[in-house]
Amino acid sequence: MHDNSPLSPLEALDVGRFKRSAQVTSHEINTRFHCLSTDATRLLIAVECLCQVGDASQVFIMPGHFKALAGVYHHKGQLIPVFDLYAWLDETKDVKQKTLVILGEEEKAVGLLCKSLPHKLSFNQQQGESLPTNAPHALQQVSSCIFHDTDHGICFLLEPDSWFSHLASTVIQTEHH
Repeated sequence: MHDNSPLSPLEALDVGRFKRSAQVTSHEINTRFHCLSTDATRLLIAVECLCQVGDASQVFIMPGHFKALAGVYHHKGQLIPVFDLYAWLDETKDVKQKTLVILGEEEKAVGLLCKSLPHKLSFNQQQGESLPTNAPHALQQVSSCIFHDTDHGICFLLEPDSWFSHLASTVIQTEHH
């Protein structure tokens, strides 16, 4: 005979007495990423990093600067640096229409000019592989691993803070030479 009386709070917290239908292990959990792309390269950034879209036609071009620094953009009362992914990755294709993607918040916000709107991809963390030795030089310094996607090819995982720091240090080094 089953007791249908309500559970006390302590009994309700005793989750060990309930059987789970399926155990989920950490290697089965997928992680979601923002995927930014150029024609040849796909970059993954953790979905926890705030991702917004801006008006690329409003980027203020700054002459005589580091080649990957496209200019600055007025975003929520602040001027933020905007980097051109094509120039940063040394991809020479002249792209007429680029999308401005803004990553991060407030003083940590950075604008990126890329091929199209970001989209979300999910990967199992166990699928990550070491960076190949023939990876683009720019990515060797800021990418921790790669994922293979049947629709999108190789995707490079980036850590936003280290990537943005690398971009900033590259600009500073270029200005001093």
